[in-house]
Amino acid sequence: MNTREHEGQDTAAFERIADLRFKQETEQMYDEEIAKVNELVEKYENAGIASAGKFVDKTADLVLSRFKKIEGIFKEIYLKHFEGAADSLTEASEDWLRKKVPKVIGDQVATAQGMTKNLCWKFQPLPKDRLSVRWARVQDEGRYMQQRLGEAITLLVLTAEEQKDKILITNPAQKAGTTAPQQHALEEVSQTVPEMLVFISHSGKDEALALALIELLRAALGLRDEQIRCTSVDGYRLEAGANTNEQLKLEVRNAKAFIGLITPYSMASAYVLFELGARWGANLHMIPVLAGVEPDALEGPLKGINAISAKNISQLHQLVQNLGTRLSLPMQAAASYTRYAENVIEQVSRMSVGIRQQVLDIHKPEIRHRTPGHNIQCVGVRVAKLAVLEDSVIVERADGEVTGGLVCFRNVPIGNESVESIENVTAHVVYKDANGNEVADIPAAFWLKDESDMVDLKIGKTLCVIVLAQTGNKRLVFWKERCWSAEYPPGDIISDAVKEIPSTMSTIEVHLIGEDGMSLPAVAIDAAKWPHQLAIKSENS
Repeated sequence: MNTREHEGQDTAAFERIADLRFKQETEQMYDEEIAKVNELVEKYENAGIASAGKFVDKTADLVLSRFKKIEGIFKEIYLKHFEGAADSLTEASEDWLRKKVPKVIGDQVATAQGMTKNLCWKFQPLPKDRLSVRWARVQDEGRYMQQRLGEAITLLVLTAEEQKDKILITNPAQKAGTTAPQQHALEEVSQTVPEMLVFISHSGKDEALALALIELLRAALGLRDEQIRCTSVDGYRLEAGANTNEQLKLEVRNAKAFIGLITPYSMASAYVLFELGARWGANLHMIPVLAGVEPDALEGPLKGINAISAKNISQLHQLVQNLGTRLSLPMQAAASYTRYAENVIEQVSRMSVGIRQQVLDIHKPEIRHRTPGHNIQCVGVRVAKLAVLEDSVIVERADGEVTGGLVCFRNVPIGNESVESIENVTAHVVYKDANGNEVADIPAAFWLKDESDMVDLKIGKTLCVIVLAQTGNKRLVFWKERCWSAEYPPGDIISDAVKEIPSTMSTIEVHLIGEDGMSLPAVAIDAAKWPHQLAIKSENS
């Protein structure tokens, strides 16, 4: 029997044992999550259908959190055996390990996705698009897991080669057996330095937008954190103790790809202007990405460079394609990263219109535009039948099981006068008793037919806030709650909630608040005859 056949038999024997151990470790790993979800089902039955979205999100998070433990189990069972044992890590075993990773992780991804579907459906059947979003989170984590395990195998191989080299140095009689590939691998180990592929020049005030851009690039091109420099975002900053100016000078010139995030803030940043100038002066690759800035606002050398708009989904796909070609990196399927591109667009839309204009005026004092005012008015209140759809969107429907109280607002055009569309408007609702004492407070009420807690009031557009709901003898209000999530993609998670309003409530105050500083005078609603009638009491100045 030759050496290769012997190695193959050893690998096969180890595989049988390892597979059995892995099966024992994982076949009941979701039992704890199933028990937790069963407890959530009891809470859901008390909370009602409007809260289904919140419980579905919680369930998906539980499954994803458990799935992440697969990586540690794989390392413990399949990789630990080869640690510190240079002779046991042969070419055959390395080849087997590299083939094992996608097989095992692929099977576990499918298991986690099935578990996600089965447990989430305990609350409501999910439409295909909403289910695919939750499946994609598992698939993305599985892809990153495979990448990390592949790197762990590479580290094992290189460590084993280094150990063998030390043995050869200690015993020169064995040195003649060292192969050229082994010596080459050892030389590469000693020279391995993380390669900076993408440098993102930006203002620290654009941290959220920069993070969204990073997540897009990682999802689309599989970039690792050490291959990206973005000095304002955790995980991509300079190392502690680094000489900031010298390090930035080096990386600005050496990065294979350079993205200049051009916003109202970055146009007023000296660092960003220096970085752009240094890159341009060296005649190196550079892609300006515009957010909150139009192409005609660019000056000097930037004016002659084709720029990408961060609010255009097609151009974001172009950005990914161009970078993939330049860096010789394979692109993932567009469907797997489109939501990250949409998150970039969402971050752009959240940029404050007022601050954006102020910064542009400071940077270019010769260009000043008068900001027209909005003309948002309360145009009435009414009682209607409402239905809660599967995706937690509330609509008006004749066969609805819930009686809802609606307060309607419209951004009314005024002849030829300029009226401004207002973005990201939140409805803040305050409930008071007959003595004027506050009994409840809802910071972000539902808007009819809209899944967000914020809406855009375009010129001539009418939208309704749901301020009350009646089911049986209960007075309820639907509202949106924002909370921070560190999962992919990190950022705001908007969850649905239901609150019961005390029977002592007699007056409702609705305040409209916009992100650009817009605040509408409170509209007071008489709810004494609810659920049969609502009426406007007055408009408080």
